[in-house]
Amino acid sequence: NLTILQQDLSSISDAQSVIGGRLSRVKQESQYLTQLNQTLTATVSSIDGANMAEVASQLNLEEQAYQAALQTGAQVLSVSLLNYLHP
Repeated sequence: NLTILQQDLSSISDAQSVIGGRLSRVKQESQYLTQLNQTLTATVSSIDGANMAEVASQLNLEEQAYQAALQTGAQVLSVSLLNYLHP
């Protein structure tokens, strides 16, 4: 009977070791997920808190600058092509 009890005690000790390792990994993952949640919350807050009027205004200015650059490029190309075709 003593041998059986010692084997059972050994089995319980092994099970506790396995459970302890798993618990440690679960705690680490929980800490990682908590930190990730905080990071995502901060990111969403920074995106959500953007001044949409300012963003739209900036986009409009950049679109106008882009269109002006395209028009200037088209004028330069058309003049240079005509000069090449009609010397």
